[in-house]
Parts: sequence; C-alpha cells; structure tokens
Amino acid sequence: MSNVSIRANISRPRALLVFTAMIIVAGTQPAMAKKAPDVPFLPVEHIVSGNQQQIFQATIAALEDNGFIIGNVDSNSGFIRAATPLKDTRDFFENLTGEAEYKSTAATITMIPNSTGAYTLRLRLIKSRTESQSGFGDFDQSGEQKSEKPDRSDENYTRIFSLIDARIAGLKITAASVETASAR
Repeated sequence: MSNVSIRANISRPRALLVFTAMIIVAGTQPAMAKKAPDVPFLPVEHIVSGNQQQIFQATIAALEDNGFIIGNVDSNSGFIRAATPLKDTRDFFENLTGEAEYKSTAATITMIPNSTGAYTLRLRLIKSRTESQSGFGDFDQSGEQKSEKPDRSDENYTRIFSLIDARIAGLKITAASVETASAR
C-alpha cells in the first residue's frame, strides 16, 4: 500500500512540471496573426445630366479613349463592361526563360437614373495580373498565377469621368489632353 502512495506522490510533481512547461511554451509562441477581413471596394459614383443615349455613347467613347475594349453593352439596363488588352510587362530576356507577366484592367459601369432626371454612373476598375511559367523544357513545372484587386487610384476614375463630362458637353477632347489639364 505504501508503494501506491509513493507512485502517486511522484507522478503529481511530474504532472505539475509538465503542465507548467506547457504553459511556458504556449506563452512564448507567437500569436497567430489575424488577417484583416477583406473590405469590398465600392464603385466610385459620378452624377451626370443629359439624354440617356448621349450619356451612354459618351461613356463608351471615354472608355475607348482610355484604351479599353468594349465587351458587353446593354443600353436598356445601362450596363457596360470593358477591359484593356493584355500587356506583357517583362522584357525580351525574361521571356526567353519561359516566364511572362500580363496586366490588364477591367471596367464595369452602370447607369442608374435619379429622381431628378440626372444619372448616376457607377464605375469599378479591377486590375488583374497573370504570371505564367512554362519551365523552359520542363513541362511538369508549368503554372499560372492570377491575382485581381481593385484599382484605388483616384486619377484613373477622374480621367474617365472628365472624358465622359467633356463628351456629354460636346467637346472633342482626348485622354492625353485630360491628363495634361489635370497635371497643371
């Protein structure tokens, strides 16, 4: 009977020691970094006045002046989707290694009529980037990575909306002249 009590006395200090060690080790471990929640990027709005067809045509022309290719158009609902052509951003020697990086920007515009007779244009620009690696002879290692994120630069939105306003006013203005005027 005395052997049982000795074993119980020996195992309690060990258990206490193990428990203390676990607390110390857990306390020295870095806390898991919490990832900030993704906040959706709301479209930028711009209010314009005029004839619906005139605004719609001015919006299409402004996108085309900024290098966008018009993809989907629905004049009844006031929806336009466009994208810039893929642009290879790597030089000749980087492309010889089998790596390529392409960038493009997608735009969606929705026209919403207001109660005042004006229209609210909602514009959202999304930048996309695609990296591909052919592996140059090692076809098992080929891969492609895509990433998309909202364009948060005010100057791109301002340039497009300025062109739309100028087109509605009937001015013959180009994207280059808007950039020159905004730089002053």
